[in-house]
Amino acid sequence: MKIRNKITLIFTLLAGSVLLVIMVFIYIFSDRYTDYEFYQRLSERANVIAGIHFEKDEVSSEMYAEIQEKYLHKLSEEKETIIPTDSMKRLINNQHIPRNFSPSFLVEILSQKHARFRTGKIYHVGILYFDNQGNFVVIVSAKNRYGQAQLNNLLHVLLIAFFIGMIVIYFIGRLYAGKVLQPMAAITEKAKDISAHNLHLRLDAIDNKDEISELAVTFNHMLDRLETAFQLQSNFVNNASHELRNPLTAILGEAEVSLQQERSADDYKKALQIIEKESERLDSLITSLLKLAQAGNTREEVTNTPVRIDELLVELVHEWENNNPDNQIRLDMSRLPEESGWLSVRGDESLLRASFINIIGNACKFSNNKEVVVGITGKAGSVTVSVKDQGVGIAEAELQNIAEPFYRGTNARSFEGFGIGLSLAHRIIKLHGGTLSISSELQKGTEVTVSFPNNA
Repeated sequence: MKIRNKITLIFTLLAGSVLLVIMVFIYIFSDRYTDYEFYQRLSERANVIAGIHFEKDEVSSEMYAEIQEKYLHKLSEEKETIIPTDSMKRLINNQHIPRNFSPSFLVEILSQKHARFRTGKIYHVGILYFDNQGNFVVIVSAKNRYGQAQLNNLLHVLLIAFFIGMIVIYFIGRLYAGKVLQPMAAITEKAKDISAHNLHLRLDAIDNKDEISELAVTFNHMLDRLETAFQLQSNFVNNASHELRNPLTAILGEAEVSLQQERSADDYKKALQIIEKESERLDSLITSLLKLAQAGNTREEVTNTPVRIDELLVELVHEWENNNPDNQIRLDMSRLPEESGWLSVRGDESLLRASFINIIGNACKFSNNKEVVVGITGKAGSVTVSVKDQGVGIAEAELQNIAEPFYRGTNARSFEGFGIGLSLAHRIIKLHGGTLSISSELQKGTEVTVSFPNNA
């Protein structure tokens, strides 16, 4: 069911319920008032009947006829019952009392001098009348045919008004729902025009601070992220294709040149060495791309085991120095926390190793064998690793893009590499719930700071 139909239905049901409650209240109030008015009428009639009946010997025949015509017009199914009582207010001639009069009704008349009750559609009112001839119980019974006809007529009017009101409410609700959802319809039509080929389009966000405006703003922010992601993906594919093509071109070129004519063993050896070097470069690039893809997994897919960051860095720095004796790395352990648990994080050790290898490798590569300082600190809640070099630095305008795949600073293009390492490290750190920040100054060096939530 469409939202417009839902809103219309809910509005109609709510408004119809309120209308129904009001009409039921009107009918009940009218019914109660009709009963009250008829009881009052019967009470007055009982007094008039008693007065005329017991005082007619004192009234002239002309006046009696006039009173009878004016006040004693018979009601529907009217019956009068007069029962004498003694001085003790006890009924005389009980055998003449109709059976439909309950004893409690008669007792109430004698004690309260007035009583009323109803049996089905017949109303009864009784009074205790005092006369010089004695005391009498006067009971008048009748059916309120006129009042019931009025109530039936009111019920018909209310039912007709209710159904007409429901129809009017439905169309008002539909009109109201359409007006409320008009901005949503505009958003829907605009969103239909947006595809992968025109992600630059945006929804028109009306600045009125309502939920639909918030939805449009949120949708536009999502489009911003999608456009950025598509652009990065396009750049990634283009750069990856370019980087993969270079070593392949070199390999194919050497193979074609070597096969064009007979050559000496030394020439073949040189060609094979070039092919080997370019193949290793190609293998390194493919390995980096695979790790980059692996770092794109969700956090739930990553191995979740305790890893001591200090032990990992000690082992990694030792291996790096053995493999690259010209590099100078100083491991600063002076700010280690007292609690060893503050140095432990949960994650995939091989991925964490790859991230730190790339960060430390970049620091060594761009420092021209100057000292690189690796520091580690920890506290309750987080462990922090800093890698500071004295290299060429990064321009401030390029810092925001430096972690993108295949992006290389203008002063780094003379150095060997693909521009994947820092991007890979950033993804791995983010995958482990950590953060990576970079501060740099041209020709003075760069400091990379990595923080992880620890097991404290």
